[in-house]
Amino acid sequence: ASGQGGGSVQQLSYGRGLARAAQGAGARLFGGSRAKAITRQGKEWLIETAKGSLQAPQVLIGTNGYTDGIWPGLRQTVVPVVSVISATKPLSPNLLAGILPGGHAVSETRRILYYYRLDDAGRFVMGGRGVHPEVRDPSEGDHLRATALAYFPQLAGAEWEFNWSGYVAMTPEHAPRLCRLDEGVYAGLGFNGRGVAMGTMMGKQMAALICGEDPDMPVEPLRPIPFHSFRALGVAWFRLTGHWLDRRDQQAV
Repeated sequence: ASGQGGGSVQQLSYGRGLARAAQGAGARLFGGSRAKAITRQGKEWLIETAKGSLQAPQVLIGTNGYTDGIWPGLRQTVVPVVSVISATKPLSPNLLAGILPGGHAVSETRRILYYYRLDDAGRFVMGGRGVHPEVRDPSEGDHLRATALAYFPQLAGAEWEFNWSGYVAMTPEHAPRLCRLDEGVYAGLGFNGRGVAMGTMMGKQMAALICGEDPDMPVEPLRPIPFHSFRALGVAWFRLTGHWLDRRDQQAV
């Protein structure tokens, strides 16, 4: 834990734990079976994949930053943004003594924020938004490591071991959306970079829906973002103005 009432989790271990709990309750999980189409088949829905198909009375879509054309108009409800994390090799005891000695997990309050912590093996882990529109750009992560050195100059001799990236889904109101797409078809997405907490919350809301209960958040119709085709320009503008406003605020302190 770090700070008052805060903490961090290992996301992959958490996801695996949820999967085991679901399987223990009778759920069947299928990886590597991307849905290609969802169509009405009588009173049920037919979900087609590259390897087969299945029928279900209800369908939940949780594609978030990877939302494609699986349902007309759904892709236009969120803006995918690249999120990047870099991690050093385990640091020496001397370095660890001067970097986050209290074990804090830091998340900044700036518009263009960075977040960082130490993992259980003593790696320094730095995350933030990407600067390129695609997750596979080879230079993605350079700005994270440069910022890490600016914050902690003693990391100059550290070796960076891992770098990975993926898409998060943003909404104009910076809040998730729970949408009713058709009878028995729902989508929960738009976690704005807080998917570990918000995704867990959304799972509970969607479970309530398919069990015939009222969720704790509004269920809204599909609401595409205006001018969605210009989303890349919007992301670039947000980064540019965000950096400028952050520098202005810092100078005013």
